[in-house]
Formats: sequence, C-alpha cells, structure tokens
Amino acid sequence: MRHLWPVACLWILASGALAQTLPVRSGEHGGFTRLVVDLPGEVAWQLDPQKEAAGYLLRFPDRGFGFDTGTVFDRIGTGRVAAVTSPTPGTLAIDLACDCVIAAQLVGQRMLAMDISAADQPEDTEAATAMPPQPDWASLPRRPDPFERLLVQELEAALPTEEERAIEQAFAEEIASAATYGLLSLNRRPAPAPAPAAPVGSSDATVAPQMHETTMEDVARMFLDRGGADRRIRLNGDRCLPETSLSIGDWGGEGSYPQQIGALRTRLTGEFDRPHPETVAALARLYLHVGFGAEARSVLDMADVPEAATLSSLARIIDDEDAGSGVFAGQAHCDTPAAMWAVLGAEPGAVPDEVNENAILNAFESLPPHLKQLLAARLSDGLHAAGATKAARSVLARVKRGIDALPPDIKLAEAQIDAPEKDVTETMAQLEEIAETAGPETSAAAVESLISLAAREDRPVAPGMTELASAYVTEYRGTEEAAKLWRAHIRALLSQVRIGEALSEIATSADIDAQTRDDMRSEVFRALVTRADDVTFLRHVVTDLRPGTADSSDQVLAAAIDRLLTLGLADEAMAAITQLDMPASDRMRQLLTARAHLGLAQPEEAELTLLGLQGDEAQALRIEARLQMGDYAYAADVYSAEGQADDLRQAAWIAGDWQRLPADGEDDPLSEAAQLAVQPTVVPDNTLSATGALADEAAQSRKTLRALLDSTALSPEAAN
Repeated sequence: MRHLWPVACLWILASGALAQTLPVRSGEHGGFTRLVVDLPGEVAWQLDPQKEAAGYLLRFPDRGFGFDTGTVFDRIGTGRVAAVTSPTPGTLAIDLACDCVIAAQLVGQRMLAMDISAADQPEDTEAATAMPPQPDWASLPRRPDPFERLLVQELEAALPTEEERAIEQAFAEEIASAATYGLLSLNRRPAPAPAPAAPVGSSDATVAPQMHETTMEDVARMFLDRGGADRRIRLNGDRCLPETSLSIGDWGGEGSYPQQIGALRTRLTGEFDRPHPETVAALARLYLHVGFGAEARSVLDMADVPEAATLSSLARIIDDEDAGSGVFAGQAHCDTPAAMWAVLGAEPGAVPDEVNENAILNAFESLPPHLKQLLAARLSDGLHAAGATKAARSVLARVKRGIDALPPDIKLAEAQIDAPEKDVTETMAQLEEIAETAGPETSAAAVESLISLAAREDRPVAPGMTELASAYVTEYRGTEEAAKLWRAHIRALLSQVRIGEALSEIATSADIDAQTRDDMRSEVFRALVTRADDVTFLRHVVTDLRPGTADSSDQVLAAAIDRLLTLGLADEAMAAITQLDMPASDRMRQLLTARAHLGLAQPEEAELTLLGLQGDEAQALRIEARLQMGDYAYAADVYSAEGQADDLRQAAWIAGDWQRLPADGEDDPLSEAAQLAVQPTVVPDNTLSATGALADEAAQSRKTLRALLDSTALSPEAAN
C-alpha cells in the first residue's frame, strides 16, 4: 500500500496540470488586433495555420490546458477575429474573418502575445519573433537605495513623541519613496556661510576638525541631482504632473506596432545583457500607447527608469487595476492630462472635490482611437459620479464618432447617464438587453445598475435577472464587485417579495462584511413589514424580527408592531413593545402602548399612557379610550370643537344627545331619526283631520326608521 502513494501523488499533480485554465485577453490597437495568453511558466508552444479553415491553431504539446475565452470579444470586434475556441485540451483555435496573418512573440516568460494584421502589411517578423532569451530582471533583488535610507533616518531622528512615531514613520517612507522615483523636490535654501578659520597659534587651533553632519538639505540636494525637474512635484507648488510627461498620444512611431515593438526589443540590452534605461522607457511608452498595461509594467521591471512611477500608474489605470489614482491622486483639478488620469484611476465611489472638465476633454481628444474606445466608459462614469454630466456625455459623443456598432460598455455608460431623463421602463429594458448580451464584466455591471434602478423606483425585477445576479455573486466572490452584486441579488429577491430566500441568503453569506449584511437585513425587514402579505409577515415577524438583528431595529420593529395592531393582534404587539430599546417616555413607544391597551380593552391604562402627549394622533386615541369607557359626551364635545361633523353625529347618536344632530337634509337618516326623538308628544283630538295628520306622521316615522335601518345594515360578507 505504501508503494502506491508516489503513484497517487503523481496522478494528482498530473490531474491538476491537465485541469489548468489559461485566460485569453484581447485588445484593438489600430493596425492590428492582439490576443494574449497568460502562461503558467516556461512551456513549449507552436502556432500553425489551419489546413481546412482560415485561421491558426495554437498548440501546447503534452499539456492539457483549458482556455478561458469568455471575455475575448469584450474589447475587440469581429473584423479580424471571427471566433476563438478550444476544440481539444491544449489547443486554441483562432478563426480569422479577414485575409490576415498572426505574428506571435513571448513578452517576458509568462505572456504569449499574438498580433493579427492584414497579410499584405509588411512586418518585421524576424525582429518581432526571433528575440534572444531575456533574463528575468523582475526576479532580481532590488538594490537598496542609500538616499532613501538616509532620508528615512533623517526624518526618524526628528520625531518629537512616541505617539506620533507611527504616523510620521509612514509619512517618512512615503516621502522617501517619492524622492527615490524622482517625484519630490524641496526648495533650495542658501547654504550657511562657513565659520571663519581660527588664527594660527591660537588656542582654538588645537581643536580637532568637526565631521560634516549630513542634513535634510544635503539629502534634498542629492535627490535634485538625480533627474530632470519636469518629473517632480514641488511640496510648496502646484501638485500637477506636466503635459510633457503624459503625452501618450505622441508615444507611437511610424510603421506597424509589431515593427516598432520588435525594433525596440532588439535594442533593449547592451553589453553584458544589461538593459538600457532609455530603451526600456521608450518600449514602456509604446506599450502604453498601444494599450498594453501589463506588458509595460513587465518591461519597466528590467531597469531603473526615473519616470517608472508615472508609467506604472498609467499602466495600472489602462488595465483598470489602479485603486487610488497612484501618482495622480488629487490632480483632477489640474490643467494637464493628469486631471483625466486622476478621474480614471479614482477608487470606486470616490468623487473628486473638483474636476477640470476642459483639461479632461482635451486630454481625451489627444488619445489614439483605440485608447478612446477602451477608456471612454470608465471616464464617463467617473465624470458622471463627480457631477460633470455634460462632460460625461461629451466623452461618449466623441468616442461614438466613426463607430458603427457601439460596444456594450459604451451602451451601459450612456444608459446610466440618460436614466434620470428617460422613461423608467425603457431604461430597464435597455439595461436588461445589455445584461443578456454583453460579456461578463459589462453584464454584471448592467445587472447591478438595473436592480438598483428597480429598487429606487419600486419596480419588480424579472426572474431571469434575479438568477443572473445570483450567478454573478458566485463568479465574483472575493472581488471588490462582490458586495455590490450581492446587494443587487438581495434587492431583486425583495422586488419579488421572496423574503424567506433573502433572509436565508443573508444568513449564509459569511464572506460579505458584517456592515453590508446588517444594512441589507434592515432592508429585508422593511420590505417584510410594508410589502409582504399577512401570511408571510406573520411567518417571519416572530422568528426573524428581533431587537439587535438589524440597524435601526427599533424603527423596523415599531413598524411591525403597528402592523400587528392593525391586524388586531394586540397581545403579540404588547409583547413586542417590551422588546423595544426605547425609553418609556419615548413618544412612539407611548402611542404604540396606548393602541395596544385599547386593543386589549384597557381604556383606563391607555388614557394614563397618553398623559402629557399632544397632537392629533394622541387626541384620537384619547377619544377612543373615552368611547370604550362609555363617555360619548366627551367625544361629542371634542368633535364639535374641532368641527368634525361626521364623527360628531356618530358620537352624539350613541350618547343619545339628539340636540347635537341637526337635520342636514333628507339624506341624513341619523339626523331625521333624532328629530323624531326630540319631537314633543301630542295627543290628537277626535277630529277627522287630526286623525289623518297622525297617520301621515306615522308613515313618515316608518320611512325614517326604515332609512335608518338600511343605512346601518351589515353587508352579507360582514354578517358572515
């Protein structure tokens, strides 16, 4: 048995390798379309034309890789690539829609890039594909920077108290990093004049010469000598990166992109295979111009480039991976392209205090067409969130020029901006269409937007969208989007009054943060109280709705008690009142308690509870308490003083106060019957006329009594 373990281990490892799935990414880049396969390491591969179809086959011999192609057409059209499929494990089929060729090259050791371009377009295939093996510069340890260490030491020495040490340590490290990357400069101050030399022969001549003490001024001067001033931010000046550092539209050269990339890669290394920083920076800028953020970051790891921080932030923003804007944080107000990159790189939900709309639109207009299409939806969303709706519409209008079929992310951004001004039904239909036809990322965003709109407008959500939201919750679990999609799923369930399923989902979603779960539990309970039918309400109100189970639980519980009283369940309502975390003097608690006492036929306790309370609701409960005690005259007095004629007639009739029931016409049976009650009794004489009058009065009295009986008769449903 022991000998079987190695075999079993090898079988498990082989199974894991066979089951590995490689993501396939894509991008449009003007003269060519790029597909990128992320490799697990150094593996053998070959790319050959298909024999029976217009296309190519990418094979990984002896490797049973799977391929995730679900997002391939999110960023590219079908002008060059018709389909990307995996007919067998370890094989990727690329069907072409044009007379095109594919040039493949390794970017680093873990990215295989395949560029699809027209067959008649001249290419420097040898330069693009036959690259010498490159050393893995990213794996080399970073050489300690003495300037950074010196700056940290200087700042640590100036810390005044232990309480501030943690904060100032972090601040010192941030300053040191900024200085290391050439992003920081300090104002130069004149060096102090040297002390006069001591005369020869004096007593001071025997003093040993003092060692020069390194100061912050020396450290700053050393940093100032490391690069050009256009790459730095002055602490006492305007914190905006200059336009010359961000002219990404000018970073492309002549010729096809494969030719340009191949030419730069051939010049990347020099003597002893050391990369040239200038060539590394030029290649990174070209990759950014094309839209390859990951490739730009990979090549920047090969050498110490002074502007690496800026280029890396641009790369992360292009790939939608930057949180907090990187070096562009706080620059949305600038007059340079930094304003646009600050909006694009802002954290989700973060709204800049001020945005320079003109600078942003000018920077967007200077981008190459493929970058406009790539960044338009995100930039529009950011501007819309910042309140710059006009600029957001302008961004979409600029990218729509020359595009026959709008990409789904552009459609989604347009629908979200137009939602406040369009019919809700039309907007929901448009969002539902996007959710059903777009790729996973855009579809998930459309589902979240659709359900949020339905919740705001109190509209039901189609069952298909509810199930789609549930699927995306599972797919995006553990990501930043998970909480938003989870909230959307719960709200979709509530729109269909599926209270039990919503509560079960909350109870089993331990991976969602506690605050989000509490917020949604509160929404579920509000829906339970206000929207659920009586049976569903009563099923959950006792078992699930308890104090401390949700934010604002007292308000939700008070609404539940109000509904219990409306249903006539005074005993259950009184038991729930005792669970309220409110003082006995709280007005809401007093009113609910009084209503419960009245429901339990305890008018005296109700009146005592209402002592000191004013207002219409308290007065109405006080009158009801008096009516239960039989004091109809009190109620009639109050109704008379407040001019409530209908209530006055009812109370006066029950009290037998006929004088308060004046005749308001033939349509008032109560008033007519009251007139009969107050008429004096007259004994007629024995004349024929008197007897006839008496018969007429009797007939009128019978008519009045019949009208009274008809007006107070119970309906058949009420009688049963």
